[in-house]
Amino acid sequence: MRSRIDILAYALAAAFVVFLALFGGSVHFIEVPNSAEMDGYAGKADEILSGAVPRDPYHPLLYPLLAACAGILTGDGFSGARLVSTLSAGLFALMTYLVGRRCFGRGVGLFALVATILNFNV
Repeated sequence: MRSRIDILAYALAAAFVVFLALFGGSVHFIEVPNSAEMDGYAGKADEILSGAVPRDPYHPLLYPLLAACAGILTGDGFSGARLVSTLSAGLFALMTYLVGRRCFGRGVGLFALVATILNFNV
């Protein structure tokens, strides 16, 4: 049986994802694809979309592969990378709630969720 706090936490996590999806592009500090902050992940996703497999021994291919898959839906690798990042941020916030709830109770989990959502780095 779900408590009211559980329902509130899931609703907050979903609202966070929707907010990032709608307004993340206008407030995101990375304005151009393949900037230094992204380490070229969007460019690697574009390479995958064009049929090549990028070779980089220092960075794993999971994020570029996910961004390329999302890029099929959005039209380019950068938008796909933004979609993957948005969904990952929402999942991270929800996991923060679940771990806080499991270890310390629902109130602490909800506080951790809100603190994660309000964190500028997330």
